Amino acid sequence: MNMKPFEVDVPCPRCGRRFKERMANIRPGCRRTCPSCKASIRYTGDDASKAERDVKHSIEELERTVRDLNRKLRF
Repeated sequence: MNMKPFEVDVPCPRCGRRFKERMANIRPGCRRTCPSCKASIRYTGDDASKAERDVKHSIEELERTVRDLNRKLRF
């Protein structure tokens, strides 16, 4: 099975616009240029941690939704 690289929305600290970034690229010391304002963005160790927390939260919400749906379908 060929999996698509996981991407997250990253906000530019200068202009606030969001753009997609691969999780693998969000490592301490890596840089990215904002596609909107061309600001240079340097990732710190906190960036991946924030994205990981967001992903974990999304998975938990999805699991709750599936459980609720299963309960409703059982009648």
